[in-house]
Amino acid sequence: MAAPMADASHPPMPAASWTSGRIDAIAARWWLAPAGMAVALLLALLWLRQADYLYTATLRVSAAPASAGARPTQALGPLAALAGLGGSGGDQVTPFRYYLDGLYAPEVAARLARDRALMRKIFPAEWDGARWRRPASLAGSLRRGLGDVLGLPDFGWSPPDARRLAEHIADQVAVRQSVKTPLATITYAHPDPAFARAFLDRLDRTVDGWLREQQQARARANIAYLSGRLAAATLAEQRAALVAALAEQERQAMFAGAGTAYAADRFDDITASPEPTRPRPVPLLAGAAVAGLLLGVLAALGLGARRRR
Repeated sequence: MAAPMADASHPPMPAASWTSGRIDAIAARWWLAPAGMAVALLLALLWLRQADYLYTATLRVSAAPASAGARPTQALGPLAALAGLGGSGGDQVTPFRYYLDGLYAPEVAARLARDRALMRKIFPAEWDGARWRRPASLAGSLRRGLGDVLGLPDFGWSPPDARRLAEHIADQVAVRQSVKTPLATITYAHPDPAFARAFLDRLDRTVDGWLREQQQARARANIAYLSGRLAAATLAEQRAALVAALAEQERQAMFAGAGTAYAADRFDDITASPEPTRPRPVPLLAGAAVAGLLLGVLAALGLGARRRR
């Protein structure tokens, strides 16, 4: 069978001709590349001018020695499990693990939100000196306008509360932990470096205090339960197991009631970066320049292709 004949009206374009055509299109409108770069740089500078420069405070913690060893003894066996003290097999979750997760707990945010001075410092744009108010911003107006066009629901504005503080903590507080070291690094970013250090201090104390209260309440309940079982026990082996469990709970209650850190120990003092960590002007301006240049080149190619058609 004969091979199909090529369309003589549309001969294939050589690769060299295609490349030279694109180069000619860019050369004919070369000014679009620097213009795109200039516009992108201008927008980046305007954004940097109104942006909040954030300083990062850092706190390094490790498991507190008392809580790290506060585990039920293996000899308690099924009686300890019956008393709610943990079984004889499997690892127990340490208070330090609860501490790291507790940084983002709603209860911790609720306790911190009771401090009105702290809330005003975190949400300054929404406090007018007498009451909370919805902040007026171009971004907010554009977002609401876009939502109206797309038919998205408007959830409205609500004054800062525990829920919004929990969202703020989730956004600005980060935890890094390496398998090579027992330390965990907690960071918090804020425009005021002094407040960033103070907030990390409050957050650390609040989480540790909350876990301490939980352990004290749990130990008191266990002690009351074990004391009642001990009074009714008649077998010597059962009484020995109950006495051992009771001694363990008394030890945990003592650790929780001590004045030292319960779940996490500070490795060193809280520090803050001497310079802003976000945003970084130089990388941002460099990225904007490259993006503007590419957009200008693409615009030149698009106009060239439109003209050829």
